[in-house]
Amino acid sequence: MTHAAINEAVLVKQDPAAPALCTTDTAESVLWAKFRGYSWSERSRDLSSWVWPFGFDIQNDRERRWVCKTCVLKRRIPIANYKAKGTQNIERHLDEIHKIRDPTGKRKRPSKKAYPSIADHLCMDRENVHQQAIVNSYIKRFDRVQFQKLVVSWVVERQQSFREVESGSLRAVFEYLNPSISVQNAYISHDTVRRQITNAYDQHKQTIIQALARAPGQIHVSFDGWRSRNRHALYGICAFFRDENNRSMKVVLGLPEIAERHFGETIGAQILSILFEFKIEEKVGYSCLDNAANNDTAMETIADELSFEPKARRGHYFGHIMNLVAKAILFGKGCEAFEADIQAQKLAEAEHELWMKKGPVGKLHNLVVWIRGSDTLTNLLRKIQQSANEASESAKIRARKPLDLIMDNDTRWLSQLFMMRRARLLRPSLETLLFEYKQLWEKENLRKDGTQKKGKKLPLCLEDRSRLTVADWNVIDGFIELLEHFENTVLILEGDGQARERARHHFKESYGNITDVVMAYEYLLSKLEEAKEKMDHYAEPEHFRVNVQLAWEKLNEYYDKLDDTPMYYASLAFHPAFGWNVIEREWETRPEWVQNAKKMVKQVWDDSYSKLEVANTSGEPVAKRRRTFHNKFSQFKEDKRRKALTSTAASSFGDEYECWLLSSGEIDSEVTDAYEYWHSLRSKYPRLSIMALDFLSIPPMSAECERLFSAAGRMVAPIRSRLEANIIGMAQCLRSWLRSGLVDELGSVLLATPEILRDKDGSYSDEEEAWLAAEREFERDVTAGGEKNR
Repeated sequence: MTHAAINEAVLVKQDPAAPALCTTDTAESVLWAKFRGYSWSERSRDLSSWVWPFGFDIQNDRERRWVCKTCVLKRRIPIANYKAKGTQNIERHLDEIHKIRDPTGKRKRPSKKAYPSIADHLCMDRENVHQQAIVNSYIKRFDRVQFQKLVVSWVVERQQSFREVESGSLRAVFEYLNPSISVQNAYISHDTVRRQITNAYDQHKQTIIQALARAPGQIHVSFDGWRSRNRHALYGICAFFRDENNRSMKVVLGLPEIAERHFGETIGAQILSILFEFKIEEKVGYSCLDNAANNDTAMETIADELSFEPKARRGHYFGHIMNLVAKAILFGKGCEAFEADIQAQKLAEAEHELWMKKGPVGKLHNLVVWIRGSDTLTNLLRKIQQSANEASESAKIRARKPLDLIMDNDTRWLSQLFMMRRARLLRPSLETLLFEYKQLWEKENLRKDGTQKKGKKLPLCLEDRSRLTVADWNVIDGFIELLEHFENTVLILEGDGQARERARHHFKESYGNITDVVMAYEYLLSKLEEAKEKMDHYAEPEHFRVNVQLAWEKLNEYYDKLDDTPMYYASLAFHPAFGWNVIEREWETRPEWVQNAKKMVKQVWDDSYSKLEVANTSGEPVAKRRRTFHNKFSQFKEDKRRKALTSTAASSFGDEYECWLLSSGEIDSEVTDAYEYWHSLRSKYPRLSIMALDFLSIPPMSAECERLFSAAGRMVAPIRSRLEANIIGMAQCLRSWLRSGLVDELGSVLLATPEILRDKDGSYSDEEEAWLAAEREFERDVTAGGEKNR
């Protein structure tokens, strides 16, 4: 802006009583008279700010200053001048004294106070001693760094978008809770979140390495592959180990991207790099993996590098085995080919025909898809249920809300079980719907002579061949009864082996124990054999009989593979409530099986543990806890435990193992927590306890990898398609480390409550007592109508 423009702007606002304005020449004379030793600035400088046209830019040997032209032209005393390092004070002067603001409107009006405070936000007077104490308490209690750590921890734990921290509504909540957040400008950007996640990962990785180094036994590793929504091929790697107190622990070691083809050698090399990175290559134990062929090759690659027998260290993911068996029950032979055909056939009629070939389950699937795909049919089903409920004499039934059908997920057996269960519950309503809708369709699409109108075709599910008969419903009932045994087994085995307080039973219990695998095989095989004996109860048993036989053969195939590794037999033998007695009882007609199992476990004892150097430890009393059952598989295990015969025969193991076996009395059958049992005996059996706990800590399923993928899937939402693979991996690792309790720095309390601030004896400090007293007195003043400007 030119001098003339400035003079014109000033003249418009000139008070008639004010002194006459200086001319430009006079203004410069006044300037140099006031600022002796200065000259026009000749340094390289940024004059892009809107304030520069309203001031003189001058300098001396020490500094550069901005001098207000308007003050000089108006002969104002004193003449405003500021160091040229910033423009905030200049903007405030132009606004408050001359009412001049940014002509472009890009800059907000400057704050009237140079330093806004929390007292301003709370409308408190610091001259009032009580309000002064409250203000000081707010200021002292807020930790800017800790607040930022908590925000990052929240983002990681709750899988939030990094940009969520910039949300205006979220910041408004923060400011409402504590104005210090905005006063101290404690907000962070999405780039800061990303940077802090990277820094936290690098920092806490050393904590995890140290925790793994302190683990007293083997570290078991599970891994599996997953493809994210944004097309990253990731491999989840999870570690399971015991801490110094022999508590079961689990952490995610990494979620690396494998950009090359997924050959077993490539996967194995990536797993090895993670193992070496966390320095656990000397402590690697056993792995339970799914049945993919590249997992076998990956284990061979790892075993070749770490010098162990791959087959002996590799277990089969029991959840995957149950999936194969359950699919055989539902779909019979060639269920993998059927699954591929379903993925390929997306035309409704072609897919309908494919499912029709799969018997009653296929018919039900088609019916559910047809109803769920139509708003008219869905609402009609609800209306039918509502009418039936309202007609009931029971108040409880009249209060029920209508239910929708459950859609199965192609060939995922649990989803089929849920679908069949809900359909059986709604069977009367479904039959009414088919009857009423067929009448409605015929009324709209048939001529008076009974012929169909041109171009009209009866819906496929209304055709007689698609209708579910009484025999079909009986088969569905049989499937439900049989698959519920598989569901019970999954619920027991899909846990992580960590004991937790169970709200339903009010005691600690762990799920997902390797000890249960052998009994799970026995349980499911027995249920399949029972199902084969019931075939004659069905009107058309052939379809059911063939599928059950195929399922039995598939399960028995993997049952035979238990001999590939000692992990299943050793874990069961080392559980004091079961031991070798259960195995001997179950296999009393197959003594060679028992001898082979004992030989495998003895070989591990002789080779790896019998001469192991151990440190001195002190024993602790074992905690006895009674376990109750909540499903049929739990009842099955309880019966086996009760029937286990107490053996006093000498063992060929000798030393610690023989002493333990000979001394284990009937009271050991009451032990439900094998971890606590062996932890209490670590002084008496230092080597045997290590071996026992190593085997007992093996996870029977790689369910932890599945949980990792579910968490990562929530993080990689459709609107976050630009997330990089390394950030996904670091965030998931941090989340796992925080949840494990090994890392807790990001989980501290933001604003401590008075209860947390108490001293160890339960009292408050003098400073806190003063604050509380001031707060109480302030509240009394407000109530009495006194000071209300809080």
